[in-house]
Amino acid sequence: IQALNKILHYVLLGDDQVDIVVSVIEDSSFDIRESLKDLLSNCKLATKIGVRKTVQALLKNLGKYPNDKTSIWKCFKSLGQKHSKFVMSLISYLINLHPFIDLVEPDINDYYYVFEIFFKIMLPQLEKFCSIVMK
Repeated sequence: IQALNKILHYVLLGDDQVDIVVSVIEDSSFDIRESLKDLLSNCKLATKIGVRKTVQALLKNLGKYPNDKTSIWKCFKSLGQKHSKFVMSLISYLINLHPFIDLVEPDINDYYYVFEIFFKIMLPQLEKFCSIVMK
């Protein structure tokens, strides 16, 4: 896995390769999971379907291995930075909105709406802050 990590800067991963990688990320070995998250952080994905499959696999992995949350969040951050156009097209999926149900665009001057969006964006940082303060 680490050898693949070195050449991934030159390769686009297609959906079939993403399927293989995300199927192995559920492995019980911590080292294999970490290596695969590093691989996913460094790779270039060819399609938004690949990004969506990766996000779904990482969320599932977070549920199964909650102690991996730091490396999973780092992987999410890297995916977002490297695939911003694909992530933008998946926003409604990522924040659980269905475009046919949410027909009225919220008013940006509505403080409750702004707080809700801010809270969703800042939640990981707030969780980290709270865990430090509660120690």
